[in-house]
Amino acid sequence: KVLADQGVQALVSFGVSGALSEGLDPGTLLLPDTVIGPDGACFQTEEVAGSGVTDPAFGSDVLVTSSDAKRELHNLWGAASVDMESHAVGRAAQEMHLPFFAIRTIADTVDQILPPAGGGAVAEDGSINTMRTLMGLLTGPQDLPALNALGRQSATAHEALRSDGRRLFEALTER
Repeated sequence: KVLADQGVQALVSFGVSGALSEGLDPGTLLLPDTVIGPDGACFQTEEVAGSGVTDPAFGSDVLVTSSDAKRELHNLWGAASVDMESHAVGRAAQEMHLPFFAIRTIADTVDQILPPAGGGAVAEDGSINTMRTLMGLLTGPQDLPALNALGRQSATAHEALRSDGRRLFEALTER
């Protein structure tokens, strides 16, 4: 409500996601046509002029850490990707009667698991708690290679956001 009262004309979910289906590599651009909340609520997105995967995205309130859980979400909801923010942005846009856009990129593949040392490192807002990650590595040093790989893939996803995402975001602001 505050945003709408201040003149905000649309809401955008912009960030990284995990793959729920095959063939989505780190850095793949996502422009989902729908975001499905954990309660099954659907939030339609506005079309973004660009080429990217338009299959639905699933919004989760918890970190999805296993490939089995990713495949289960894909089979249950038909979603290609998962993130922890888009459904909240979609719900807010719907409540405020504002257009809703989603521009995301893939960080982790459907077959990739989040190692236990990194499980507690992601905060509710999606940021990384470095100290918690280091503490997790003290008890699980075997997770270091997987965390390094995930870090490289996350960098690829963020680079795609900086290039493709910035171009798309600028196109939105020209509307």
